[in-house]
Amino acid sequence: QRAVQRIEIGEWLGDVDGWKQQLAAWAEQIAELNQQQAGDTDTSGDPSCGPDGCELPPR
Repeated sequence: QRAVQRIEIGEWLGDVDGWKQQLAAWAEQIAELNQQQAGDTDTSGDPSCGPDGCELPPR
């Protein structure tokens, strides 16, 4: 966990555009993972999941 805490975020800590880009990149990765998982499991019981996979809540 210490290694994670040492990741350099100071460069874009105050950069709003940098945060937006990073969050967008993470959102894309999460969406891809959700689509992969939706294909392997039954998500019909989850209201946030549809036939195209799970969607992230609107920002």
